Parts: sequence; structure tokens; C-alpha cells
Amino acid sequence: MKIHKEDLEELMGYSIYKGVVRYNDLYYFLATNDKDNHIRLYVLDREELTYDDLDINLVSASVCYDPEERFTAVGTTGEVIVIGGGEAGGENSISINGGLLREIRGVNEGKAFVVGSSRQAYRREGRDTWVQIDQTAQQYTDNLDPLDTCWESVDGFVEDDLYVAGWLGELWHYNGNSWQQLDSPTHLDLTRIRCGSDGIVYACGQMGTLIKIENKKCSIVPNDLTEDTFYGMAYFQDKLYCSTTNRLYCYDGETLKEVDFEKARPKTFHQLSARDGILCSFGEKDVIQFDGKKWSTVLKIK
Repeated sequence: MKIHKEDLEELMGYSIYKGVVRYNDLYYFLATNDKDNHIRLYVLDREELTYDDLDINLVSASVCYDPEERFTAVGTTGEVIVIGGGEAGGENSISINGGLLREIRGVNEGKAFVVGSSRQAYRREGRDTWVQIDQTAQQYTDNLDPLDTCWESVDGFVEDDLYVAGWLGELWHYNGNSWQQLDSPTHLDLTRIRCGSDGIVYACGQMGTLIKIENKKCSIVPNDLTEDTFYGMAYFQDKLYCSTTNRLYCYDGETLKEVDFEKARPKTFHQLSARDGILCSFGEKDVIQFDGKKWSTVLKIK
């Protein structure tokens, strides 16, 4: 899939900060105006690009499946937008309690979960219905202020087998009833967590930190390639991909390597999304896709 040249004009002056693959011919991405930070939601559907100007600060988006398969996005203060089934629009906001939200994730073709600052966590039960599920994680030591904690990312194998990653290296597991803090091998902030089809959980973050979690035991994956922060992560065709803002890396279970694009390497990377046989990298000015055999350019903002 590649965007029509004339549609690129609609992207001039904007930078992409989030992206989601819904199908192999349907992508969503969020972008901000380079001058005034105005936000647009772009939809690339079979090479046709459309967009909507937004007046809310959407922070994250995902494809969620329960109660219906929909693209779902959330704002930092609980706003919700849902697109699919011939409908598009807002729902009642999440009644947040403790600060800004950070990520929404549809877990293994199931319900949507949202996490945020002060160890907030919510589960979507249906239209306009969110349930707070973080109560058993709200215990803090005397020297830790709740405002100094933030769950940045969530994923899971099933709805009662969730993992979250956040500031200060925090890693947690949720069994459907209660939260358990894992023994993390780092105090650096973690930005993303993803569950692989190999049964291993991976987390990444500051200083090139990469962690794998097996049976709730956490260990560092050796990395002598970069000390840049990993922001994006996706598991695709039995390999883990991690991205900084200017590089993409691949971990095959044994070795971390930089992806070789030869002479066609994009200048910008940031977020990763994999679904329906496609891995997509959403950089500020570049969107590229991988079908397991070759990389191709979707769009480049000049």
C-alpha cells in the first residue's frame, strides 16, 4: 500500500506520533501540526487518505475486539473515540482518578485496557462503560509518591494475564483479580510492553533497555548497539522489533540487531504496529511497512 502523491499535501507541516494497523490495507495515525500542535486523525484506506481535525489530545489508539471489533483511541484526560462498523464518534469519557492516561491496548482480540499515571488501569466492558481495576496496586512505600509513578504500557495474553510497564522500571502482572509487582532488573523508565507468541513478555525503555519476562521472572537482554530510548515495540513473525526515533532493531530470541535497509533506510522511526500480516513503522515523517519479505514505503513527509 502506498499513498497517492496528491494526498501528501494533506500531511505537509504535520508530524506523526501514533499509528495503528487495523487491516493490511487500513491504517490509522495521529499527527500534530508542527507550528501549533493541532491534532489530526488520518485514515489510510486502500491508498485513499482522509482526515479529521480534533480538539482533544489523543494519546494512544488500538484495535479492540470486545464487544465489537473497532479502532479505539483515548485522550490524556479520558476522552474516547471509536471508529468501525460504519460509525465514528465519541463515547462517554473514562472517569479517571489520578492523572493523565498513557496507553490503550486491545488484548488478544478481547477487551480494551487503558493505563496511566499513578498506576491507573481501566477495562472497557462495553459502550460508555469502563471499570477501574487498579485497586490492589495502590499501595506505596513511604518514599514513593503516587504522582511519581506512571504505567506507560499494557498488554496481555488473555484478559486475566496482563502485564504493564512504567516509570522507575516498574513491571506488574494482573491475574484478573489482583496485581503483583515483579522484581524488575532496572530503575530506568520503561515505555512499552508486548506479549510475544513465543509466550515471552518483552519490555523496553530508556538507555536502550530491553527486558524479557518468562514465568514472571525478568532479565535484561544484552544490548551494545544503542543507548537511545526505545519507544516502539511489536512482535511479528516470531521476532521482536524495537524502535528509537531514528533506528529500528530486531531481536530473534538470541541476538539484537539493527534492521538493514541498505540505501533506503528512512530517517524517522517511533511507533510500531503489527496486524494482519503487516508490520508498520510510524516515524514522524516516514511510514514504512514490512510483509515478512520486503520493506516498502507507504509515505514520506517532506
